Amino acid sequence: MALLTIYWNFFMAVGLWRPIEWTGLKAILYNCYTFFVVLMNNLFFITGVMDIDFLHLDFFGSIDIITLMLQSIENFAKIYCLVKKRNELLNFNIYLHSEPFDLRNEDEILIQKKYDDINRLVNFVCLTLGLLSTLWYTGFNAFQTSMPTVLPYRSKMPFNYSAPKIFWITAASQSYTVVTIGIVNTTFGVLFPSMMLQICAKIRLLQYRFEVIIEKLQENDDEKGNDNSIDKKSNENSGKYLIARWVESHIALLHLFKSANRLFAETVFIHYVINSFVMCTLTLLLSRSGFDISLVVNAFYFILKCVQQFGQCASAHQITLEFENLRHKIFSTNWYIVDVEIQKLLTIIMSNTVKDVIFVSGYFVDLSLDSFKKIMKLSYTIFNVID
Repeated sequence: MALLTIYWNFFMAVGLWRPIEWTGLKAILYNCYTFFVVLMNNLFFITGVMDIDFLHLDFFGSIDIITLMLQSIENFAKIYCLVKKRNELLNFNIYLHSEPFDLRNEDEILIQKKYDDINRLVNFVCLTLGLLSTLWYTGFNAFQTSMPTVLPYRSKMPFNYSAPKIFWITAASQSYTVVTIGIVNTTFGVLFPSMMLQICAKIRLLQYRFEVIIEKLQENDDEKGNDNSIDKKSNENSGKYLIARWVESHIALLHLFKSANRLFAETVFIHYVINSFVMCTLTLLLSRSGFDISLVVNAFYFILKCVQQFGQCASAHQITLEFENLRHKIFSTNWYIVDVEIQKLLTIIMSNTVKDVIFVSGYFVDLSLDSFKKIMKLSYTIFNVID
């Protein structure tokens, strides 16, 4: 729970995540703040698109504003997910830390800690890169500002902003909007891999519990016939009870994964498509750039985009691998040493784990390392052709 709190704090700062405990006047004021942020993002996108001359488009001359507008489109999907699917995100967060996923012993705590440590590393790397790039980009454009005609970002304003007060208010609103775009893009880019890693931890917990069940079933077979009395303790250690609880946990885990797929499928798909285009465009720019500051900026931005895309693809791919490991563990266990009745129950478990579990975004894109390789191969091909 604490690991995910940092994301809600970032979203709260940019007006997209109202604290649960805020009610009454606080909630109304915060909702007004959310409306203001969404309005500013929409106005920034509209004025930016209006400044692009689509009839006589200079692609490389307009690449900065085009990329920024694409980021705005990507952020619209993320803002929609945060605002419209707020209750689903809250329920997912609560369900992630409730029965049957609560930690029951020291071994399970260690398993969870392993994935939490990986999660913290991902947080540090991705958030640091993302926030530094946002500060760098906004700071660089702020220094390009020149009153009364040159705003930090290209746009076609429907009013005269040459007056000093109006100019600086307009420039400040542009910079603020770009900062919110950067924070939302960075934070959401880390939120998804973190959710996937938490699901991976639950899969590993389920694998550990299956190993414990098999050990208990072996112990029950060894003790069978020595004590025919059935008390509460023996009922809780019976094969049917143990397997029933495991099956319930497995069903709950599949439900958790499907909930995550429903929550993030469209948003991740839009991110994948736009990020692919941006990475290929950056490859074109890198192939044409001289050894100057633009080369450093484009290279840093390309690395950031690669890290973001790799984080999403790798975390979703890891879930597929964890489910495969779980299936392998079930099929390779000594299930044949237990009695026939328990073997029948284990057969049901095996049949439920045969199907591959894959994160599908946009109904047809399987999010995996293969999908990341396709982007990198396309970018490398473009670089070789242009070079």
